[in-house]
Amino acid sequence: MSRFLRTLVTTAVLFLACGCSATFDPPPHPAAVSHMGIVKKRAQIDTVKSTLKIFRATAQDLRSREKPKEMEQLTDEADRYIELQVQPIVADFEAKNSLATRLEVAKLQLLCGLVYLELDNAESNLYKLLRDMERRYGDQPDVLNAAIDRNDVGFATIGEGMQTLEEWRFR
Repeated sequence: MSRFLRTLVTTAVLFLACGCSATFDPPPHPAAVSHMGIVKKRAQIDTVKSTLKIFRATAQDLRSREKPKEMEQLTDEADRYIELQVQPIVADFEAKNSLATRLEVAKLQLLCGLVYLELDNAESNLYKLLRDMERRYGDQPDVLNAAIDRNDVGFATIGEGMQTLEEWRFR
């Protein structure tokens, strides 16, 4: 009997070790930012911005090497990442209204727009993003005209970034 039990346990361990249990992904969990303090939200925003920059650079590389299948996979991953990591930050009341994070959230949205453009899924996603930014920042000249580091998102101001994304959307 102990030999049977030992064989059963060994088989189960081998079954799990061979990746049989890895055929499904765990359920995705959106970033929970509502319970974070401003300092942690700012750190989360910085992390997400860095990841979006990586998505953008990867998309540019795949485009230059003409890899359509990989580009399609990257598009799916980027869309999922934006949905699970960016949207909770953008929707967070404190993050979008606090002086410490409001401009960072706007820069995060600009980076999403740049990722959408590189991934060629700009039409509907970029349109929604720009409409949301216009509704959110259109009557806030302090945000639209605030000087930002061009190296961070590629634009001198949020307003310039929105205008440029709108023009690029129709190219």
